[in-house]
Amino acid sequence: MSWEAISAIGQVLGALGVIASLIYLGTQVRQNNRASAVAAKLASTQLLSEFVDSLITDPELMDLWLRGRKNLDSLNSIEHFRFVKRVGSQVGQIVQCDRIVSLRRNLPCKLPEFAFNRLPILR
Repeated sequence: MSWEAISAIGQVLGALGVIASLIYLGTQVRQNNRASAVAAKLASTQLLSEFVDSLITDPELMDLWLRGRKNLDSLNSIEHFRFVKRVGSQVGQIVQCDRIVSLRRNLPCKLPEFAFNRLPILR
């Protein structure tokens, strides 16, 4: 066997090694994306759960929530500010988690800026 044949075999084996490495890397990236999407969904669920818990444990906040959802104009300026900041903060965090999931999967973001209609507790 000549040196040229040995060199050609070495190049083929090297190319196969590169292909195997790229396949392995692609698999690892896909698994990481899935894990990140699951973590973001879990965080979104946890944020919503904490929000509901805060409503349950704080009667004043629950009253503010119910009155604000029924008629936002019925709130005075301080209550209106508290309501809007509280809801905006919670919805913003949930929307951000959904955007992370969408970006990881190369999908368009499913939630609009204010996702009241998608989240049952916010209806």
